Amino acid sequence: MSFKVGLRGEASSLGAQLYFVCAQEGVGPDRAPVIKTEFRYAPASRGEVSYKGNMQLLNEVSYRLAKQLSCQQSSDLNMKQVTE
Repeated sequence: MSFKVGLRGEASSLGAQLYFVCAQEGVGPDRAPVIKTEFRYAPASRGEVSYKGNMQLLNEVSYRLAKQLSCQQSSDLNMKQVTE
């Protein structure tokens, strides 16, 4: 399932992955690195899984990473609820 977060966000029953641009001051967006964040669950029966919940968790972690790297503005991430 795809989400409108960062450059691209996808979630499944086994986890999520998210891509965002990390353009720091003085670096043009065409030369900025793209960062991929990801988490995975062990393939075991976990009951009902929320794709949106998986993406929300990864979005929050990715936002904090972008903030520490001083690129949260270019990352197009925020702490709000993610949307499909």
